[in-house]
Amino acid sequence: MSSKRHLEPAALLLARFGGPTAVANALSSVTGHAYNRSTVAAWADRNRLPGDVLKDLIRAAVHARVPLTHQELIEGGTHDA
Repeated sequence: MSSKRHLEPAALLLARFGGPTAVANALSSVTGHAYNRSTVAAWADRNRLPGDVLKDLIRAAVHARVPLTHQELIEGGTHDA
């Protein structure tokens, strides 16, 4: 039986995509800018997503078919534990 738990925005992002490498690859794919795993992991370490990448994160989520909303990138959300 799975339980849902609330995650902060950066942790939710990594959980939904499957880790920092997946986020970096998806962002690189939609922006043409090379994001690396360590940059994305640092967002989670600081528990902060840069405001200038929020739109690109939504585009990456749509492209990768990852369920993620703009509101979740601001407030966090639930994910299976």
